[in-house]
Amino acid sequence: MNELVSLNDSQDLSDIIHKGSEEDLQKLLGSDNIASESKLARLSVNYATEDNDENTLPRGHYKLYDPESRNTVYAKDVKLRPFVRTYMYNVWDNEENQFSCRTVQCRSMGDPFHDTSGGEKCGRLSKEEQNALPSDSAILTQQKNIKCVQVIYGLVTIEGKSATKEDYTLENVPAVWYVKGASFIPVSDWLKSIDKEKKLYATTVGKLETIKQKRGGIQFWISRATTVETKDFSKKDRVVLESFIGDIMDHNNEIMEKHREAKKAAPADSEILEALDMSA
Repeated sequence: MNELVSLNDSQDLSDIIHKGSEEDLQKLLGSDNIASESKLARLSVNYATEDNDENTLPRGHYKLYDPESRNTVYAKDVKLRPFVRTYMYNVWDNEENQFSCRTVQCRSMGDPFHDTSGGEKCGRLSKEEQNALPSDSAILTQQKNIKCVQVIYGLVTIEGKSATKEDYTLENVPAVWYVKGASFIPVSDWLKSIDKEKKLYATTVGKLETIKQKRGGIQFWISRATTVETKDFSKKDRVVLESFIGDIMDHNNEIMEKHREAKKAAPADSEILEALDMSA
């Protein structure tokens, strides 16, 4: 079972976070060595050339939006102290400008990713299933829109500038970072290097940089993480961790509610067979 989905007893959760061993925490957080709107700041790579006020923005720089201060800061590199890493799938609808499907966040790729459509993984097929399809299959095109995402919760420090070129520094801001596409493997490899040392993610601080790439006429940036510092895991850090786990549970509870609603609304197999018989 996936603890991040199934663990609903807040007292059990608090006991693990505040009294559990580092091995207990590794199990909870999904370390590779162990089989509502968020108020968190959002870390991402900026692709926009200007903002709504026509201020010029640096493409390929990291940006951190802090909802508490309502500041967005841009910088070539940032420091990230990761606490939790989960996985999820989603599908973005460009016409509606919103997600058409999202899954729960899980600690392992082998866990059941229940989604808002009443299924799993937003319909993502295995590689074997995709390879069995014709190359011109419309289903293959749809599959490309289903993204697997690493969701990393941690403390971010950024020294940079605002859109109006004012100097800004934000230190140890609780934030979430959604990692996908070409950055997925490099960032995953960095976390694996922490796993190999049998350490909690939160004992490591990484420097995040971007590497410019070009494919055809399209420019994009890949994230690269390098360990630059180590930290002790304190009682204060356990409080921060508890907050992150709470955010994950809130997300999963919301998704599971929509999952159950979608399953109720779906026609039963008997209704489908009856409809086919009537059309024959």
